[in-house]
Amino acid sequence: MKALKSALLSIMLIVTIISVCSCGGEPVKTSLNYERPVITMARAVDSMDSESYLNCFTDGAKLKYMKSDNYNPDLVNTMLPSQADNKRLFKAKVVSAQSLDKNAITELQKDYVAQYKKRISITKAQKMTVEFGTIQGNTEQIDRRELTAVRIENEWFIYGDVIEEFDFGKDKKDSKTAS
Repeated sequence: MKALKSALLSIMLIVTIISVCSCGGEPVKTSLNYERPVITMARAVDSMDSESYLNCFTDGAKLKYMKSDNYNPDLVNTMLPSQADNKRLFKAKVVSAQSLDKNAITELQKDYVAQYKKRISITKAQKMTVEFGTIQGNTEQIDRRELTAVRIENEWFIYGDVIEEFDFGKDKKDSKTAS
């Protein structure tokens, strides 16, 4: 009995020490689950990982793209201008989001069957406005898009065809003066 108390006291002491030592770090930026495919997409483009990029989209969209004449296994390598001096070339920011109701989800499922010849079961969906950006010279270039994220079997994906290119024709701000 005494050995059990001693072991429990030791475990409690270790847990307390770990808890105290782990406090005080920088806060972790959290994201909402439906934002994850957008965040993953940005990271995949930034690290030039075409496979991870394609995995952000539904299976139907991915297969349609892979069977198309436009298929490029190195797609993300062609999406951004080459700028070795910038550490972070590509970013994505969800500007706004709105949940879709059951009727809208049912329509998405019907459209998916019509477009990709596959059935899916969407449990949730979010319509989002997303700003994709990159730095060219000293100017941040923005491509603003309306995207829909869908949850299928507890995973979120971008609904719709694979995005093959971005239009960074609109200047947003001078990166030297931006805060």
